[in-house]
Amino acid sequence: MAGSGKLNRLTFFTAIVFIVLGAVLAAGGAYLVTLKGSWYYVIASAAIVLSGLLLLIRRRSTLILFVLMLFGTTVWSVFEVKFDFWQLLPGY
Repeated sequence: MAGSGKLNRLTFFTAIVFIVLGAVLAAGGAYLVTLKGSWYYVIASAAIVLSGLLLLIRRRSTLILFVLMLFGTTVWSVFEVKFDFWQLLPGY
């Protein structure tokens, strides 16, 4: 259910930042896919854009989606490099 009341400036600004950054990451991710790279960046950026849109309409599911994206990032990172500290470090 959408929240009631007026959207404050900080929430609006955060939503716009999520949407813009997600779109930029999606463009880079799409380019990476054309080079036969990982689909992770396309999927993660779609989740970030969707989080921004849900934040604009004040849905609580925004937090759940964003947490799932962060959890997926952790799983993907460990899958890619196992538990090698020095390779995991740049991802955080």
